[in-house]
Amino acid sequence: MQCPYNRKSARWVKQYKNNLISEDTGIISSQEEILVEEYFLMDCPKEECGAWQNDRCNYNQGVNG
Repeated sequence: MQCPYNRKSARWVKQYKNNLISEDTGIISSQEEILVEEYFLMDCPKEECGAWQNDRCNYNQGVNG
C-alpha cells in the first residue's frame, strides 16, 4: 500500500516555448510555460503512522463526509 500522506520524492519539470514573430528580429509574439509535477509516494508505515487506526489508514477521513 502506498502512503497518501508522505512523499518519498518529487520531480518538477518546466518547459518554456517562445513563439517568434520572425527569426531575424528575435521578437517574441507569445510565450508558454508548462509545469509538470510528479510525486513518488512511500510505502505505508502502518502502525508507525498517526493516521493508521483500527488496522487501516484514516488519512483525510471526515473531510468529505
